[in-house]
Amino acid sequence: MMIYRQAAFFPVAFMIPELTVITSNWLWVLQRFHLTESKWYQKALVARAVAFTLFRTFIFPVSIIYAINRESSNSAYWLKKLQDFKRKASKLPKLVLYFSIINVLTFGALNTWWSVLVYRSLYKKRIIKSLHHI
Repeated sequence: MMIYRQAAFFPVAFMIPELTVITSNWLWVLQRFHLTESKWYQKALVARAVAFTLFRTFIFPVSIIYAINRESSNSAYWLKKLQDFKRKASKLPKLVLYFSIINVLTFGALNTWWSVLVYRSLYKKRIIKSLHHI
């Protein structure tokens, strides 16, 4: 059975959060040049938090909701949509289904945890308390 391109939405959806790598790399460069006390570093921390909020935090629920709405009928009832999604998902080859579930849960959890860590780093630098000055 050919499994190419089945359930391909999830790996593609989780590529979008990789845009946050730009801000993380910029922070790494500033750390390498020992500029952690500069305004550039503070602004980079804020930019990373904004990037994580926009690209990582919401990708897990948005991808699940999109998949359920896309893969189901136009029924107005949420339970009916979940049942339709379950029925269609059960038709996928088991390998595709299991790897899709692992992909979504793993990257969803990691993105959520990394977002928490990003906000902790902002708080440790006391930037959150002074964001209104930026």
